[in-house]
Parts: sequence; structure tokens; C-alpha cells
Amino acid sequence: MANIPDPKLIKEVKELIVDVCNLSTIDITPDDIEDNDPLVGPGSQLELDSLDVTEIIVAIEKKYGIRVGSMNLSREIIQSTTALVNFIQEKLAEKANTADVKIS
Repeated sequence: MANIPDPKLIKEVKELIVDVCNLSTIDITPDDIEDNDPLVGPGSQLELDSLDVTEIIVAIEKKYGIRVGSMNLSREIIQSTTALVNFIQEKLAEKANTADVKIS
């Protein structure tokens, strides 16, 4: 079953990307980032590099208390805002389920 990205989370993640990567210095705002547009590589308007990707992943891990894991996984989930938000939602759901199991 495909996740439906939470609009509030999409907005938060776009704001985080703009902040962490200092995109406001090149006049890019969260509203300029389309949900399914590539964040890195060819076709990306953001011109992010590997350091930007690392900074985004670290910020996501800190903000949401989740672990991304391998570099291969980070490349996969950083494809678009939607992919990143879907990953965050999955990890938060897993975390909630684990907490429920521990409480029971």
C-alpha cells in the first residue's frame, strides 16, 4: 500500500532542506520545491551535492529521531521530497509500533 504523504510533513521537510542547504541564498524557497521533482542529480533545480545530502540526512535523523542507515538508502530516499517524507512516515510508524509493543 502506497503512503499518502502528510502535507504538513512535506512542508516541514522542504523548509528543512532550504534551511540546511542555505538555498535562500540562491533565492529558493520551500514553495519552489515540487513534491516529486528530483532533489539531486540531473533535472534538479537545487544543485545539491553529496555534502548537502549528508546534512539533510543528519538533520532528518535529529529532528525526527530516526536512523537512515546506509549511504545507498540515503541516495534512494533523497530522490524527491515525496520519497523522503514517505521514508520518514514509515520510520515514525515503525518507531510507534515498537513503542506500543514495549508498553504492552
